[in-house]
Amino acid sequence: MLWPVAEASSAGYSVREVEAGDASPPRPQEGEFNALFQSVAASLFTDIEAKASYWQRFRNRSALTADKIPLSADHAPIPAETGSEIGDMIDAFLLAQANLQEIWSLVLPPQSRLALKKLSLGPAESFAFDPHLWARVVYDFTLAFHLRTLNRGHLLGAMMPLYLAWAASHLLAANNDPARAERHIETTAACFELEKSYLVSRWRWPDRFNP
Repeated sequence: MLWPVAEASSAGYSVREVEAGDASPPRPQEGEFNALFQSVAASLFTDIEAKASYWQRFRNRSALTADKIPLSADHAPIPAETGSEIGDMIDAFLLAQANLQEIWSLVLPPQSRLALKKLSLGPAESFAFDPHLWARVVYDFTLAFHLRTLNRGHLLGAMMPLYLAWAASHLLAANNDPARAERHIETTAACFELEKSYLVSRWRWPDRFNP
């Protein structure tokens, strides 16, 4: 589903969101998530590589900024089943935080690793992955994929716990409220736009920003 949007954008077509009803893709079987995540991420990163000459030419055109769409601070109770899933996601991130520092140090600059450490030390109920940090993490892994900093399978495996951490943060921020979920996605999208210059700089001059 990512590929047609990128193709349409680079070809100069208009892209807009339309309602598609309540249909949703089937939930992957247990044990399939690792392969699914790596397949989607690898496809996305490969497409970014292929279209590098296109996306580097354009400046941010959106007037949207993350501070213009704040989330309210109220929190309703999370259902037990959802809370358990969120807890598992956070636990996967905490385990990676303890065991993947050697790999992450090849990809992420010190300030990002420090921010992740602070995130790992906070209470689970207020777990919040800063969207600016998430944008930079994705961009750093995009660059490492492009430069083949390490085996791509290992790279994407090392990214997955970070995605789970962001997903847990998103579920907590959304709090089972579609409107809150939409605002959080918009905030995150705005941060990716605001941090785009970071990716462009690192892509063009990777040695200057070598972690």
